[in-house]
Amino acid sequence: MGNKKRNKTEKRKNSSEGDNNGHTLKAGRYRSNSGSNSSQLLLSEVLNQANSTLYEKDNLEDSVFDPTLYHTKCPITENKPLNSENCRPKSKMETNNDDILSYLKKLDTKITNVDSKLQCLENLERKVDNFDQELKKIWVKLHDMSTTMNERITIVEDKTESIDFVLSQTTSKLSSLEKQKDDLHNEVTYLQAQSMRNNLVFTNIPEAPEEKNEDTEVKLRSFLVDKMKIAQDQVDKLSFERVHRMGHNRNGGYRNIVAKFTLYKEKEFVRKQWKTLMGTPFFVNEQLPKEVVDKRKRLLPRMKAAREQGKTSWISYDTLYIDGKPIRD
Repeated sequence: MGNKKRNKTEKRKNSSEGDNNGHTLKAGRYRSNSGSNSSQLLLSEVLNQANSTLYEKDNLEDSVFDPTLYHTKCPITENKPLNSENCRPKSKMETNNDDILSYLKKLDTKITNVDSKLQCLENLERKVDNFDQELKKIWVKLHDMSTTMNERITIVEDKTESIDFVLSQTTSKLSSLEKQKDDLHNEVTYLQAQSMRNNLVFTNIPEAPEEKNEDTEVKLRSFLVDKMKIAQDQVDKLSFERVHRMGHNRNGGYRNIVAKFTLYKEKEFVRKQWKTLMGTPFFVNEQLPKEVVDKRKRLLPRMKAAREQGKTSWISYDTLYIDGKPIRD
């Protein structure tokens, strides 16, 4: 029986003593001089232990429940009850209230800062909403402009395609017209050459002042007899449609004589006598259009080069013949 009582007493003692690391509720047990036991629960310690348990911190520096501000622990060695005058809370309540007010002011300041920041966020949100609305308006405007632009581009593309088609037709017609122009030019040149086919041009025959066409014909007939060695009776039989000087008076020279024969065979008979003028300052040539004359001048060096190579070459109208084969430009 005595052992059982001792075990129960030790259990009660163990249960009354709290472990600080385990954050158990601690009640102070003191023995007075009279031997009576009295226990008093310290509220500030309980709150501190509860806070440390909730926030997992042993020392709460900012805690308003500072046990040193409210009471002074009685030494365990003193055998006095907790409600004695020695263990009575000190007179520092006013200082403790000031600390609480200071802490509350700090908290109010932080809340005010948070509120101001929230207000800034609200303003920013409104601005973002306004910006989003403006952006949507711009997007709608751009979409409308893009649609209008696409429609215009489509119209322009259609017009461009039609213009390209018309341009291709115009180019084709222009090419055809240019070909027709070249053909007409060649035809006109040929007609000019045909109109001149009975004409011969005589060069360097002296010209008298105030010379008339009748005098020019007389001089030409004398030239045919004297310089080209044609019999007088044959010269008398020659028939001319017209004999005249060509161009304006030249300083220090004589104008060429153009003789238009009535018969082509008579013209050819006189032309074939050109060899009699070799070594003299006189020349006789067929009258041809300027285009043909220029082309014959371009062909002349090639004709001479072919003759130097021992080939037979000549120029007929505007075509060069070498060994009987026409050479086209």
